[in-house]
Amino acid sequence: IIYFIFIIIGFIFAYLMPHGLVFCWLAGIVIFAAQGALCNLLPSYVTTKYGRWDYSAGYKVIGTIFEIGAGIGVMATGIFKNPGQMFIFDLIILAIGLVMMIVSNDKLIGRPD
Repeated sequence: IIYFIFIIIGFIFAYLMPHGLVFCWLAGIVIFAAQGALCNLLPSYVTTKYGRWDYSAGYKVIGTIFEIGAGIGVMATGIFKNPGQMFIFDLIILAIGLVMMIVSNDKLIGRPD
């Protein structure tokens, strides 16, 4: 949840980049730090949801969902002509992802009975 909050803050800074150079630096710092944190977050989230019993199957599901989201984020730069609209779209997608993460339960759905 903290990851999503910081990445949303980073995109807000990116949206405000035309208003000052400091927002460019802040957006870069937060977004690039979040990309590094994602390398630890994704395997931890898969382990929390699926457990070690079915990690590979869980990663196929959650990893695919993540890659689709990342692909949409990259394609958004070509879809929207206005960078402000792109950042607002990204913020909406991030908010949806935050809600999905909050409402997901933490039981190990891959655990054998």
